[in-house]
Amino acid sequence: MKIEGSVSVDAPADEVWTALFDPAVMNSCIPGATDIERVSPTTYRGKVGIKIGPIAPSFDVVVEIDETTENESVSATIRGEEGSRASMVNANALMTLEPLTAEQTELRYSTTVSVTGRLGKFGLGIMKKTAEKQARQFAEALSRRLSEAQPDDRGEQEQTPEPHRVRTRSASQPPAPSDLACSLENISFEYALPGGKTLPVIEDVSFDLRRGEVVTILGPSGCGKSTLLHIAAGLLPCKSGRITIDGENIIGRPGKTGLMMQSDELLPWRTVLENVLLGPEVLKGGTTKADSMRALELLEIAGLLNFEHHYPNALSGGMRQRVAFVRTLMLDRPLVLLDEPFGALDAITRGEMQQWLLEMRAQLDQTLLLITHDVDEAIFLSDRIMVMSSRPGRIALERASEFDRPRNFEEIVVDPRFGALKRDLLKAIHPRNSSR
Repeated sequence: MKIEGSVSVDAPADEVWTALFDPAVMNSCIPGATDIERVSPTTYRGKVGIKIGPIAPSFDVVVEIDETTENESVSATIRGEEGSRASMVNANALMTLEPLTAEQTELRYSTTVSVTGRLGKFGLGIMKKTAEKQARQFAEALSRRLSEAQPDDRGEQEQTPEPHRVRTRSASQPPAPSDLACSLENISFEYALPGGKTLPVIEDVSFDLRRGEVVTILGPSGCGKSTLLHIAAGLLPCKSGRITIDGENIIGRPGKTGLMMQSDELLPWRTVLENVLLGPEVLKGGTTKADSMRALELLEIAGLLNFEHHYPNALSGGMRQRVAFVRTLMLDRPLVLLDEPFGALDAITRGEMQQWLLEMRAQLDQTLLLITHDVDEAIFLSDRIMVMSSRPGRIALERASEFDRPRNFEEIVVDPRFGALKRDLLKAIHPRNSSR
């Protein structure tokens, strides 16, 4: 299989180039890397752990540098072996550096990988998402390390990054091109009324979504939240504006994003596996063995592998929503839209599903755009939160999350920052009430 992509590093190309060959940098920046050392001018050895699906194997890795072009590209052969030969990985990798600005470099990678053993059961989709997640984490860690290597003018000492901390850009900082999952630009929408009149619903809404990010939209009823989601799903046209994924305008083009509604909409005469395979079946006119394998992989990650032959009436409400989410993921779209996915569940099940969704997102590194009326849910799930004004809906407030991942609701809900953020969001949703 071939895995390609690119990430942005906040450092000049020459510094990135030097760092790529430094074992200390590898150990601190490559996710799961330990004991990496340079054993010859062109050979490195060490251990790398990787989380893929429900398993987390650790590999003894040997990297042989085949060819380099100073400050531009490096090709290498990589061999990895899991303990007792449970899995083996062989790869040929090419990395290329492209300066974007004086202080930012794009790192492009193209890798041909062959896998044997227990990792061989995972499909190309999950392997690609895992590789993309590892690459982004490496780029963030490398950016942080290179920036901290140069103390500022105040002479502050270099600080060690906190473990397991997710780096979040400020709400106002635009994503680098390689980080951009989707861009909404100047979206306006209106309904036609009798007599040639119109009802403005959405007015000039713009924001970006970064890859792997969870963004939630809050707002009063009737402000156009669900309408905006349906425009992004290609189900409604718009008066003006565009929504782009990889530079392609997707307005009016259903199927370019995944969409999950509040109701699970499972077909009662089809089993769990058959419901999950519905998307490929409709889009391609049939399913393949690879589709079935990927469906089983996702069901395993979702904790539903032993229920693949059950019918929907044998499942709890939470389990049905998991099936619906997995069915949406089967489309393998870069952006998944969630329209109040847990709104019909009881409070206990809803809390369980929120935690489950965060765990699924962490494993698959999926970009999510979520609609909800629940402010607590928005704070718990999101990297960023948008608040829309009353009709016509505009972006009245944008706030980045102050909480690191992984998160526990019982812990963050007692944090003073949670209460402060909730008050700000409620004031933006109900500005008249807050002014009394």
